[in-house]
Amino acid sequence: MSSLKTQVLSSFLWSAIQKIGALIVSFFTNLVLARILSPDDFGNIGILLIFIVVCQAFVDGGFGAALIQRKGVSDADYSTVFYWNLFVAAMLVIIIYFVAPIIGTYYKSELLCNLLRVQSLTIFINAFSLVQTAKLTKELNFKVLSVRSIISVTVGASIAVMLAYNGWGVWSLVIKEIVSATVGVLLLWLFCKWYPSLVFDKQSFKEMFQFGFLILISSIVDTVYRNIQSLIIGKVFSFRDLGYYTQARKMEEIPVQGGTMVLTQVLFPVYSSLAGQYEYMKSIVRKNVIIITFLTFPVMILLILLASPLLTILFTNKWAASIPLFQILCIEGMFFPLNCANTEIFKAIGKSSIYFILQTVKRVVSLVIIIYSVQYGLYPMMWTVAITGILFYIVNVIFTHRIFGYKMREQLIDIMPNLVLSIIIGLFIFILLIIANISNGYMLILFGSCTYMSLYLFFSIILKFKGVKLMWNIIKNELIYF
Repeated sequence: MSSLKTQVLSSFLWSAIQKIGALIVSFFTNLVLARILSPDDFGNIGILLIFIVVCQAFVDGGFGAALIQRKGVSDADYSTVFYWNLFVAAMLVIIIYFVAPIIGTYYKSELLCNLLRVQSLTIFINAFSLVQTAKLTKELNFKVLSVRSIISVTVGASIAVMLAYNGWGVWSLVIKEIVSATVGVLLLWLFCKWYPSLVFDKQSFKEMFQFGFLILISSIVDTVYRNIQSLIIGKVFSFRDLGYYTQARKMEEIPVQGGTMVLTQVLFPVYSSLAGQYEYMKSIVRKNVIIITFLTFPVMILLILLASPLLTILFTNKWAASIPLFQILCIEGMFFPLNCANTEIFKAIGKSSIYFILQTVKRVVSLVIIIYSVQYGLYPMMWTVAITGILFYIVNVIFTHRIFGYKMREQLIDIMPNLVLSIIIGLFIFILLIIANISNGYMLILFGSCTYMSLYLFFSIILKFKGVKLMWNIIKNELIYF
């Protein structure tokens, strides 16, 4: 167990480096590009994303999760998935080439057609790295994944900034993705030391397909749901509004992806290795939930409070319309990592059918509600997204209670102290900032953030919150999960 403990600690650290490092590079790149490019440029990319990410989900086909969850994976298993990924990716690129004009006509944009055709190349390029990524994840070897991610993102970002300064416009964003994908694949093939054999095991394919198919459908439904807002905003409202939304979503994802998602990325293979040891796994899940809420809730509340000066300083007044969208998305972002933490359990213990039913029903119902809310305007639609995110969490808790034994009462005990304290301090800071009447944006951010985090940490220590103890143990390099 000590070996696993060391492995997981190393995985957490390298996964954090990977996520945070890549996000820092992306953040500063976005900061530069947002000052050069227009909201319409980002709107075009926002439309492309849903088609690209849905195709990526098809290429993976749930086989990545199947490889991670599968016991005693052979070289034939890896090779089988590798060739299947390439085949599906090639078919999708061809389909997109012929469908792109239809999409361009629908959105009345010939440029969109050309952008989609070119960016679809990333689907085929990324197919060369899916098996290596799954293999390294299964082995908890996040060091290679971290180095690959940071280098590829940095190279792609550097080229994008150079192209944008030279007048390439929205094409700089497309080239960035192609370059990043290519560099990432080359690095994985260089460092992973796994190469496919000339074998395709039909029995292995069938077994993994049975597990991965439901995850594939769930992933597609979830991906469509996560990106349907882009399609709706781009069609019903405007590409400019979509650009504002895209920028707000990127900012909201920084604390979510850079912080708490590190835990869920590492814990899926860990949960899978402990499948069957429910009580032991339950203790790990509870600590995971406590840390997620201890970190996420105060950060998201603080971002809501300081959204106006923060986005204005970072992106100038040109992007002011993104501020209310960002604040609404932060509310959804508070519960997104918790949703992941709960649903990952079902995949890890082999309950892919439950995962499929749960995710599909939630997303389909939510899609209907969101589409209905469009008639009331952009902001009501975004509030619908935030509210459904919270409702999703409640549903997930109910299923986790019944299937896994993590009772609702236990989960409420784990999250409520962090939530209540975050909100109370947030209200206090909101009133304090009004009274202080600070006009300088930099001073407002500095004063608000320092005061908020100091009070949050102070009362967390005084009230002896579990999150404080768990984080302190991590700082002391003591992995508290085991």
